[in-house]
Amino acid sequence: MEEEFEINESTGYFDFKGFIVKIFSYWYLFVISILIGMSIAYFINVRKQPIYQIESLITIKDDQNPFFTSNTSLTFNWGGVSDKVNTSVTTLKTRTHNEKVVDRLRYYIQYLEDGKYQKEDAYGKVPFVVMEDSLRAQLIGRQMTIQFLDENTFELSLKFEEEEPGNLSFYNYTTNEQESVYSNKENYKAVFSTSEYVNSPYFKGRILRNTLPVNEGKPYYIQFNNYYSTVKRYQNINVNPENKGSSILNLSLTGNNKEKLVDYLNTTVQVLSEDMLNR
Repeated sequence: MEEEFEINESTGYFDFKGFIVKIFSYWYLFVISILIGMSIAYFINVRKQPIYQIESLITIKDDQNPFFTSNTSLTFNWGGVSDKVNTSVTTLKTRTHNEKVVDRLRYYIQYLEDGKYQKEDAYGKVPFVVMEDSLRAQLIGRQMTIQFLDENTFELSLKFEEEEPGNLSFYNYTTNEQESVYSNKENYKAVFSTSEYVNSPYFKGRILRNTLPVNEGKPYYIQFNNYYSTVKRYQNINVNPENKGSSILNLSLTGNNKEKLVDYLNTTVQVLSEDMLNR
């Protein structure tokens, strides 16, 4: 038995012009979507702090002729400048080196001020310098407020968001010892002079004036951070030779405060130079 099939070929037709017209008939939806997307992007961007990248170049070289000693005897200098470059790259990323830099700059102390949307890093912008008592432990992880009443008088305060008593963390940056102390977490406020020693339950040391003008009534914030977390953050400094086999190193660091980055790069080079001279 034979079955016959009739195949009808149909040619498809796409009305491209009609499709475009139909799309443009919903133009208002495209405009609304674009405006919503741009608004979301704008509000996200204005609330983000700018991130800067600062670079510095240093040269590693020998201080003397590598082939002759003081008695003009022929010697072999294995490695030469390239060995010094590799050693410097490794040293700049070590914890020991970065601990020295953090200690010298005391970057475990964070200075903050009110920004438009959030608190911002105020390093180099505050009219005072915090000098903690190196023999005493300091409260870490809590923001203390400093508000100047006049040129040499300020109010130090600490407000707890939670009202229940509990333990607070204190750290001694000289002995690197951390302790936990039970506290009733009562709000603290006291007035001090820049010439006197501050002996408060949460901070012990001095608040010294610098050359920047005082803005009376403006609140500033200080916070002692975890020492090892601070060192680890700066241990991520990028160190690379400018070219293959070059004795020039390129140092780069990213962060939210340009002056803070510049001071760190300058100090890390200074500490490296001192250590090399001592060796």
